[in-house]
Amino acid sequence: MAQQLTAKQASFVEHMAAGVPQSEAYRRAYPDATAATAYSQSHRLSRLPHIAQEIERIQQPEQQNQAWDRARLVRELWELSQAARLKHPGTAVRCLELIGKACGLLIDRQEITASVRTEAIVSLSTEQLLSLARQAQLAEIESGTHALPAAAENGQAGDASIPTPGG
Repeated sequence: MAQQLTAKQASFVEHMAAGVPQSEAYRRAYPDATAATAYSQSHRLSRLPHIAQEIERIQQPEQQNQAWDRARLVRELWELSQAARLKHPGTAVRCLELIGKACGLLIDRQEITASVRTEAIVSLSTEQLLSLARQAQLAEIESGTHALPAAAENGQAGDASIPTPGG
């Protein structure tokens, strides 16, 4: 049989279940307690099995009501998009975009893969690497992309102004 809570214990439980920190919940339930007493006794009181069970019992339905899953999110966004469709088309489009992201249909990132011959880069001098970096910057500025200049078969850039190792 469950142990009955005193009025002060019930007050403590209600405050704890509402998210009030332990010490503060204790001070609210026991207003005459000193800060040191509230600190030590709040911990002891919250550990009592019947107190902990009552806090959990009160918090459980609230946690279930706050739980969101993908289906609920999509349903809510769909309802918002339909409500906003005529008067606020921008909002409707944003809702649909968020639905697409939630379902994995729209992705905010791009995967870029590249293979680099490390032996070709290691064999370049500092001046050659700086020249390649400048070329890449110019190419990026001109084209608006992040492309590196094409490399020749020996790992060097196709620019004739770059000296080759040993040459």
